[in-house]
Amino acid sequence: MAGKIAKNTLFLTIAYIGQKIFSFVYFSLIARFIGVEKIGLYVTALSFSSLFSIFADLGLTQVLIREGARDKKNLDKILSQIVIIKLLLAILAYLILNLLVFLLGYEAELRQLVFVSGILMILDSLTLSFFGVLRALEDLRYEATAVVIGQVIIVVCGLFVAFLHLPVLFLLLALGMGSLFNLFFSFGMVYRKGIRLKLVWDKKFSGSVIKLSLAFALAGIFSKVYSYIDSVLLSYLAGTKNVGFYSIPNKIVFAFQFVPMAFSASLYPAMSQFFISEKIKLKYTFEKAFNYLMILAAPLAVGIYVIADVFINKVYGTEYAPSIIALRILVFGLIFAFLDFPVGALLNACNKQNIQTAVMGATMVLNIILNIILIPLWGINGASVAAVIGNFTLLFLGFLWVPQIIGRFSIWFWFKNIKIIICAGAMGFFLTFFKKWFLSVISPVGFIHTLIFLGTLIFLGALFYFLILWISGILTQKEIKEILSMFSRKKYGEE
Repeated sequence: MAGKIAKNTLFLTIAYIGQKIFSFVYFSLIARFIGVEKIGLYVTALSFSSLFSIFADLGLTQVLIREGARDKKNLDKILSQIVIIKLLLAILAYLILNLLVFLLGYEAELRQLVFVSGILMILDSLTLSFFGVLRALEDLRYEATAVVIGQVIIVVCGLFVAFLHLPVLFLLLALGMGSLFNLFFSFGMVYRKGIRLKLVWDKKFSGSVIKLSLAFALAGIFSKVYSYIDSVLLSYLAGTKNVGFYSIPNKIVFAFQFVPMAFSASLYPAMSQFFISEKIKLKYTFEKAFNYLMILAAPLAVGIYVIADVFINKVYGTEYAPSIIALRILVFGLIFAFLDFPVGALLNACNKQNIQTAVMGATMVLNIILNIILIPLWGINGASVAAVIGNFTLLFLGFLWVPQIIGRFSIWFWFKNIKIIICAGAMGFFLTFFKKWFLSVISPVGFIHTLIFLGTLIFLGALFYFLILWISGILTQKEIKEILSMFSRKKYGEE
C-alpha cells in the first residue's frame, strides 16, 4: 500500500510540475506575441470563470474521492448523483457569471470571452469528477497522463493561434481543445474501470451528498476568491489592460509554487503520523521544513528582484515595462507563500483544519478590502501590495497556532532563519553590482545574448549564495540529503 501511494504521488507530482513549466513557457510566449491589451482580456475572462468554478463544484469532488474510496461498490451511484448536482450548479453559475459581466458594463469582446470561458469551466468541473473517481480507486496514472497531454495540446494549438495573430477567442478555443481531451479521456478511463454513469436523480442520496460537501465548499470558496479576486477587481477598477500588466508578475511568482507543493506532498502524511505517535519528530520535521523553504524562497525572491528589469524587458518586451515594479513587490509575497505551506500542512495534519479555513476566510476578506482601497491609488502596484500583505497575513495568523501544537521554538530556529535572510541579502548585493558591471561587458540584445546574460547571473548568484550558506554552516551535507529526501519516494521522516 505504501509503495502504491508513493508511486501515485510521484506520477502526479511529476505531471503537475511538467504542466506548470509548460504553462509558464506557453503563457510567456503568447504574452509576447499578442500584446498587453489582448493578454489582459484573456486573463480577465479566465479569472472570472475560475472565480465562479468553485460554485460549479462546492466541494463535491472531495466528497466523491473520500466516499468513493470508502465505498467502492456504490461508486457508480455516488458519481451519478454528483454529476447531476454539478451540472445543475454549473449551469446556474454560468448564468450568474454572464449576467454579472453584463451588469458590470464590460465591453462586448470581454463578454464574448467570458461566455466561452464559462463553458470551459463546466467541462473542467465534469473532468474533475471523473478524475475524482480514479483517485478514489487509487490510480493516478491516468490523471498524470491526461494533465501532460492536455497541456501539450493547449500549447500546440495556442502557439498556432498566436503565430497567425488570430483573435483572443481562438486562444480560449485552444484551451477548450485541452479541456475536451481531458473530459473524454477521463470519462473513457472511468468507463474502462467498469464505472457506469446513470443520470437518475435520487433526492435523498443527493441531499446527504450536499451536506457532506459543505465543509469542503467553504474552504474552496475562500481559496478561489483569494486566488482570483485581484485580477477581477483590477479589471473593473483599472481596466483589462492593467490586468495584462499584472498577469506577468503574477504568473512568474505563481510558477515557483510547485516547490513548496512538492514539499507538502511528503510533509503532510509524515506530520499526520508524527502527531499521533512522535511529537518530538513532529516539531523537528516542521522546523526543518520551515528552514529549508526559507533557504529556497529568500534567494529566489531577492534574485528575481535584481534581474526583474532585464527579465521583463527582454523576455516579454518593453511594452510590459510597467510590470517590473509590480514583480519586485510580488516576489516578497513569494517568501510568505512558501513558508505558509508547512504551516498549513501542520494545521491540517493535526486536526486544526477549521482554524486553517478560518484563517483563509479572514485573509480573503482583508485582501478584497485592500484591493478595493489600493488599486484606485496605485493600480497594479496596489494589487501587488495587497497580495503581499495577504500572503503575510495568511502565514502570520496560521503561525500563531503552531506553538500550541509543537511547543515553543528554539533560539536555533530563529537564529538560523535570520542567518538565511542575511545570506540572501548578501547575494542580492553581489548580484546588483555584478549586473551593473556585466551590462557594460555584454548587452543583452537578442535571444542568445539575453540567455547568456540571465543564465550567468542566475548561475553566479546561486553559486555565491550556496557558498556562503556552506561557509556559515547553515547548509551541511546531512541537510542537503534531508532536503532531497522530501522530494523522494521515501516518506520524509523515515529512517
